[in-house]
Amino acid sequence: MFKTTLKKGDKVSLQSLSGGMAGDERFIHKFLIGEQRIKDMGLVPVRSEHSMKGFKFIAENPDKRAEDLMKAFKDPEIKMIIANIGGVDSHTIIPYLDLEVIKNNPKPVLGYSDTTSIHLLLYTLGIQTYYGPSVLDGFAENVEMHKITKESVETILFTNEEQEVIQAQEWTSEFLDWTNESFDYVKRKMNK
Repeated sequence: MFKTTLKKGDKVSLQSLSGGMAGDERFIHKFLIGEQRIKDMGLVPVRSEHSMKGFKFIAENPDKRAEDLMKAFKDPEIKMIIANIGGVDSHTIIPYLDLEVIKNNPKPVLGYSDTTSIHLLLYTLGIQTYYGPSVLDGFAENVEMHKITKESVETILFTNEEQEVIQAQEWTSEFLDWTNESFDYVKRKMNK
């Protein structure tokens, strides 16, 4: 299984593999928070060409989403791919992907939910992926990233240490409307 360790200053591609929320003006403030937190980890986020074109464009153009993903795999400066958000149709980009190019230019992918179809595809090619936070959901958590999320991401990205699966001591499912920017500064209630 291919595994890579990132270094500070490495470029990571931010991709809308499924949903177009990152480019929707109602959610751009949230995307910018997540993007900044990736920068704060010492990485250089690179927005893919079509990733910020919003819901309608992303939904209607699986070929453009695939084109963005292929560019990231082909670019030797891009060391990792991070999903902006999940969605419902990442599988629709698969027919447009060149699996030989991907296999010959392996890079890890970080994301969850609908990104799972891409994780499974890459697994069949022997490429390590990480089922974890996306830019909008995880990196852009209200106020700050959850401690366990931040520490786990930094461990898997920047070290060769084995990551133990540990149970979080607290969790939340509280809904705070992402279209309301004032909630960016309200910490969600945690449960134990």
